[in-house]
Amino acid sequence: MLQINDRVRIRRSDDKNLVIEEYSDKIVNPRTKEITSGWQWCGYYGDLKTALNGVLKKELMDSVKEELQIKDIITRIEKVENDIKNMKEIEVKEDK
Repeated sequence: MLQINDRVRIRRSDDKNLVIEEYSDKIVNPRTKEITSGWQWCGYYGDLKTALNGVLKKELMDSVKEELQIKDIITRIEKVENDIKNMKEIEVKEDK
C-alpha cells in the first residue's frame, strides 16, 4: 500500500487493479443513514502511473470545488506532486 498523505492512499485491489482511497469522517450508510469514518473508494486503475495521475486529478478537482485562485491551484498541484515523491509504502492488515 502507498500512503500519499494523511487522507489519500493507493492499495492493490486484486492482481490487476489498484484503487485510490480517501479517508473521510462523513461516510453515510445508504440504508441506515448512519455517518461513520474510514477509507472510501475513489476509483480503480490498471497501473501505478495512472493511479498517481488519478490522485493528482482528484486533488485538482477538489481545488476547483473550493474555488481557489489559479496560483493556489498550482501550489496545491505542487504539494500533491511533493506528497507523491515522499509517499511511503506501508503494510496494513485488512479487516475482512
